[in-house]
Order: sequence, then structure tokens, then C-alpha cells
Amino acid sequence: MTKKINILIFIFVFFTFLFFHYNNIFKRIGFGWDQESYSYQVKSIIKDHKLTLIGPRNAEIKGFFLGPYFIYLLVPFYLITHLHPLALTLFIIVYNLLFFTLTFFLLNKISDFSTAIYFMFFWSINPQLVAYDTVPWNPVFIPLGIIINWVILYQIIKKNSLLLWILLGLTSGIFLNMHFQYIFILIFVGSFIIFNNYKNRFKNWIKIIIAFFSFLITFTPLLLFDLRHNFLNIKLFINFFLNKENSLPADLTVWLPVLTNLIRPLIFTNNLLILKFFYIFILILTIFLIKNNNKRFLKCFFQSFLIVWLVFPVFFSLYGKRPPEYYFLFLIPFIFFTLINFFIKINKKILLFILLIILYIFNFNSLKTTINEDKFGLYYKDKAIKKLKLILKDKNKFNISFKVPIGANNGYNYLIDYYQIKQSRDFNDTLVEIDVPIRPNDIKVDNIGLKIPKELK
Repeated sequence: MTKKINILIFIFVFFTFLFFHYNNIFKRIGFGWDQESYSYQVKSIIKDHKLTLIGPRNAEIKGFFLGPYFIYLLVPFYLITHLHPLALTLFIIVYNLLFFTLTFFLLNKISDFSTAIYFMFFWSINPQLVAYDTVPWNPVFIPLGIIINWVILYQIIKKNSLLLWILLGLTSGIFLNMHFQYIFILIFVGSFIIFNNYKNRFKNWIKIIIAFFSFLITFTPLLLFDLRHNFLNIKLFINFFLNKENSLPADLTVWLPVLTNLIRPLIFTNNLLILKFFYIFILILTIFLIKNNNKRFLKCFFQSFLIVWLVFPVFFSLYGKRPPEYYFLFLIPFIFFTLINFFIKINKKILLFILLIILYIFNFNSLKTTINEDKFGLYYKDKAIKKLKLILKDKNKFNISFKVPIGANNGYNYLIDYYQIKQSRDFNDTLVEIDVPIRPNDIKVDNIGLKIPKELK
């Protein structure tokens, strides 16, 4: 009977996850600067057979380059769509299905059904996470990487095989190449290894060294790039943290409102005082779970999380400028796991269930917003350029310009290239305009305007 009930609960949570992640998905996917950059990189690999050694840039145009792994993961999807950026939507559909399945079964392995299903329920009804899960970019892999590292550490405690240590190094390196925020997971992994081995300090040192070298191997593409380009990426990395623009601000708490925005679905407010209480609350729960856990894995887990919980405020205070909200994405799996383990530990699953109901009610309107279409996303940009292709068929003496908000022109150029709309590049030729907002006499394509000169109509 219990098994049947668990199956029904799993189905309910699974379809809740699918509803908020997949509803209207083809009209929700954006196509901005990041996605256009990915598309051109993948196109270069497939069409021009130019393998890349670098991936996206971290944070901004002055940032350093990450590894190329995310770009290569997109290649199969662009092959399926023949280089159309619909590949990004297919990637998101496949990734989220993989994320739910792997996360549930891996958490079930290191803990139990209750922990895994509550975790996925928390995830499924959090509007911030639903929004981030449906953005085709490299940070989307951070939560999955965290769960995978948890499981590898769990298996190391059980089996302690050399292969597991190699996998620990490889996965840590690959996910760090996905986004720099994974550095905090390296702190967690390093702390876990120390806490797990402090009684036998030299027992696993050979395996630790091998894991470290397997970690370094994942940076081979970036190293080759630097050797070819006079260590450009290393210089960018150093300048990113040490240049004058990143000097300490007068207020070292500049990152606090950002963190508040991310965890607002949990604390119901942007009030900084409530955020500080929440920080102390998680700190107390973590210490409680350290003191009241006899299981080796969980004890080391919460000891290591405590280190991360204490370190990350110092790092972001020293970072010197306001980070984006997704820089704190690495915290969410730990917060969920801590809350769930606390309520299960004190035998108050009913309180956990009540908390979920409250979170769902409070976040319902935000959840409805997350499934709204992006009126200037991939679907509508593609629709506008296909219309433009039809209008400009057999014409060649024109160029295309944009009258749109700053940054809103991103994505169009790749689609113009994809549909082989040939511009003359002669400044004397007439201009076709893509307008946002729509202007008088424009051809309307939903919320995008096309201004076509008379001689081209």
C-alpha cells in the first residue's frame, strides 16, 4: 500500500514539475546575447568544422572565458534542427527531464524517498528556479552538478574506489567550467574530504592527488587556448578580480538585496532584516544537524555546508560589486536539503507539508507569470524574420537596422543569417528597420514592427 501511495505522490510531483517547466515552453524561450553567441559558436563547429577551445564569457564582456563543454553539449541539438536555434528549446526540454529524473533518483539513493520527493516538490513550485531552469545557458547545469557531486562523495564513503575519486575530480572541473560560482562547491568538496579523512590524514592522499589531476585535466582546452593567445584568459581572470572597477564599495552588503531577490519565494519578502534572520535560521539548523547526525555522510555533509554558509558572505563582500541573482543559485539545493532533513529529523513531516502548501499558495501568482510567453523571445523573433524573408524575397539592395531598446537587437542577426537574407552592406542602399515598439506604418508581427521602404514593397 505504501509503495502505491509513493508512486502516486511521485506522479503528482513529476507532473507538477512538467506543468510549470513545459507549459507554453516554445514561446517562453528567450534568444538574447548569450543564446546568439552560443548559436554562432555551434554553427562554427558544425558548418565550418572549427573546434573551439573556449566557451561563453563569465558575467560580462570584460569577463574571462569558461570552458567549451556547454557549447559541445548543444551540438547534437543544432544538428537535429539544422542549425535553427529551436535547438535551444529542445535542449531545455531534454535537460529538465534529465534533471528531474537524475535528481530524484540520486537523492533517493543518498537519503530516502521522502527527502527526494520533498526536494523535487520544493523545486517544482519555486518560480525563481522554474524561470532559471527554462533559460538555455550554462548556469542551468549548476544544480545538477551539485547533486552529482553529493552522490559521488556518498559513494566514496561507502566504497572509496579510485574510479570514484577520478569522477569527483572530473565532474568538479567540468561543472566549474560551466560557471565560476561552482567554486563554492569546490570549497564544499574540499571541506568534505577534510572532515571525512581528518582521523586518517594520509589514508587517501594518493587518491586525492589523482582526483586533483583529473580536475586539472578538464581545463586542458583553456590552457591550450592560453598557450596560443599569450595567456589572454589568465590575464582576463586576474583583471576581473583585481582591476580598479572591482575595488571595495563603501557598503560591503551590496550583494544582500540580490540574494533576497533569489530567495524571496522562501521568505515572502525583500526585507533585508528578514533575510538576516533567515541566514541565522539556516545556520542554526545546520549546527543542529551536525550535532544530531550519526551517519557519517550526513555529518560530513552539514559540516562542509557550514563552511560554505560562512564563507560565501565574505566572498561576495570582497567581490566589490553587485552580482546577478543567479550567482547564488548554488545555495538553493543546500537550503532545501537542510530544511527537509531538519523536519524529518525532528519527526515533523506534517510541518514540512504545511510549509510546501504555504509556499505554493504564496508563489502561485509568480508561478503563473513564469509560464507566460516571452513576447520578444525566440519564437517571435523567428516569426518576424521569417516574415521579413518573405517580403524581401528576390531583393538585394537593402540593409537592416534596429530601432529597439538597448540590447534588444540580440538574436536577430543569427536568424537573418540562418534564413539567408542577404544585405548589400552598401551604406547608400535603403534601410529596412526592425522596430520595438511598433511605429506608424510598420508591418506588425505581433509585438515587433517591420518598416519596409516603398521601393522594396
